[in-house]
Amino acid sequence: MSIRSAVPDKARIRLWRTLLSAMLVLLSHGNSIAAEISEAAVKAVYIFNFASFVEWPEDENAPVPPTFDICTLGEDEVSTLLPGVIKDEKLGQTPLRHLALSSSDTLQSCRILYLSTVDDETMSNVRNAVNGRPILTVSDQAGFAVRGGHIEFGLLRKRVHTIINRRSVNTSGLRVSAQLYRLATVVD
Repeated sequence: MSIRSAVPDKARIRLWRTLLSAMLVLLSHGNSIAAEISEAAVKAVYIFNFASFVEWPEDENAPVPPTFDICTLGEDEVSTLLPGVIKDEKLGQTPLRHLALSSSDTLQSCRILYLSTVDDETMSNVRNAVNGRPILTVSDQAGFAVRGGHIEFGLLRKRVHTIINRRSVNTSGLRVSAQLYRLATVVD
């Protein structure tokens, strides 16, 4: 089986659409932000892919949600690119949906929560709101995983790298695949 045949057409189209969008932005803004845009696009695609490499606990008494909600709190380039990355995508038969939140009070339907640069008070409120709940928290804030977040984006040899807090993930009832753990630095 060739690599080309192993990648679904929809995934190739999404990847090309994301790369084309990033290239157009780069051409219109010059080379000074090239690394920043490509890093943000990589992070947005990572967030999309986390949905396939994390298992959420099933509640047999709860109705199946009509959408798989990926939420963002705060605004940065990753949160701006993410809606385009997940547009028209599905996890199995469940459509993905982006929700831009204004506070941690509206997390009920979130399966993944990306936190851009937020102040310490907001971070504390989010930590309290998601504590023990199956909401995968992701951020690129330095020290996020060590402070109890699930997945932190960092750079390793100039490439996007993930740092996973295994204890925090386990406490929330989530199960991260071995494949994702192998690619990450794991902290407890």
